[in-house]
Amino acid sequence: MAEVEEIASTLENLRARMVDLVVRGLASVAPGDLSTLAALTDSYERQGLAHITSRLRTMLHAITSDTRNAPVALLSAYTSLHVFERVLSLEAAATAWEQAIASRDENADEDEDELEAATPVAVAVAPPVSAALNNITSLPGPEQKKLAALLEELARAIEDLVRTGLTSATEATRQKLDVSFKEASRMKLLRLGATLRYVNEEVGRFLAHSEAFSARRFVFFTHRAWLLARGLGEALQEKNDRVLARLSGTGARDPAPIRSIDVVTLGVFSRTVQNTCTFDFRLRVVKADDPALVGRSLVFGLVFGRKSVDISAEAFLHLPQPQKYHPKILTERQVLGVSGAAIAFDDRGGGRLLLGPKGNVVQQGKPAGGWQSYLEWQIGPALARARAHAPSPLDLPNELQEEVVLADWMCKEDKARATPERRIFTVTTPGLELDAVVPTGADGKALAKHFETHAKRKSGGTASTSPPLYGLVHYELGRLVLTPLATLGEDGPNHLMLSNEKINLAALLGSLQL
Repeated sequence: MAEVEEIASTLENLRARMVDLVVRGLASVAPGDLSTLAALTDSYERQGLAHITSRLRTMLHAITSDTRNAPVALLSAYTSLHVFERVLSLEAAATAWEQAIASRDENADEDEDELEAATPVAVAVAPPVSAALNNITSLPGPEQKKLAALLEELARAIEDLVRTGLTSATEATRQKLDVSFKEASRMKLLRLGATLRYVNEEVGRFLAHSEAFSARRFVFFTHRAWLLARGLGEALQEKNDRVLARLSGTGARDPAPIRSIDVVTLGVFSRTVQNTCTFDFRLRVVKADDPALVGRSLVFGLVFGRKSVDISAEAFLHLPQPQKYHPKILTERQVLGVSGAAIAFDDRGGGRLLLGPKGNVVQQGKPAGGWQSYLEWQIGPALARARAHAPSPLDLPNELQEEVVLADWMCKEDKARATPERRIFTVTTPGLELDAVVPTGADGKALAKHFETHAKRKSGGTASTSPPLYGLVHYELGRLVLTPLATLGEDGPNHLMLSNEKINLAALLGSLQL
């Protein structure tokens, strides 16, 4: 574990230095500015990571020689670091899950069941991929040429931005990115369009000297946009429909319509970014016309725009929706009936719930029961997915998420690893250690109170009185990162991310009229 932490620490330092280079611009870098990067590269070479150090040395040589391909060398090295981080994190996750299974105080038969569940099997749990994929290579010749030109122009623009730095960006830069975003969206390049939107947002924050600007996020999405532009350009030239569909984001399965289902909410993920607040409700199906849906995990998302930062995110859950329901009911411990909807299935049998214009969400008039049944959770399938996943340069750390339920857990704040953006609480449960991430801003206010209380209780040496902890786990920098969502008591969940403070509905309505 110590070796993984050392490698991850070096990787993080390398990426931080590369982020600084991109923001400053390679044209303004002096040879002396690269000494730390060279030392970190030497460290990786001593650890036997030849492929990465080769890319890094090519990058350092290109920058010091002021060669024309210096931006490409940097972006290529960043790609290698990103893929290596995913390989490292997946291997560390598989090891952690294996150790957790081995350390459980269970009989041999139950251990064998867990290990058997860790063996990947092919299960048909979702509808087939739509046959009506957006076939880019079937576009008329002039449209293909226009797309190829757009992709080449975008890739070169990003390389020029890396050369000159973000300090050279202007409103004209934003306008150019916006044109590329709109054109990518028009041509159904969904993944590229979304990525360009994030890049443009960060450029706007930088130009406005906003505290919300994140250099790391800017470089991450800028690199992603460059990778997509170059990859799509090559796939278009090779007429590779499969790669085009994957890179463009058009290879998703068609949503499957459902007449009606009954669900309960186990947890709520809440996030606020400047003028937007989002909610992801983690649901379980308790009743459905199709018995195969019962027990499935679904996600239902809502996004709200807000004009005033003084309005809490929870206030928007009181606003009536076009389908005549109030989102607040999704936070309550009741069975909810959903009709007029569809499910976009994922590869593990769950999916995202999509509510149509004529859909509805209603309370069934009875409290949900049987909460204890949701406490059952096996590590084996999580281990199988970590082993089976093939990392790619486009992976996002939180794409490979696992829902977990932790019993007999305790936590302690790790102040040494805190950053201005987040606090870290080390959560331990038999055989397992995770990092619970608590944002320092408004998003983490309610969650911080819960964890501070629990950490104090543990420091006093008293037995835990907290019910099992439900949340999401993803893998990053060789560690298991936990997003806590709720504690599950006998009468239902206590949503950790939602504040219990009184909602000022008058202020909310007033802000909507501004």
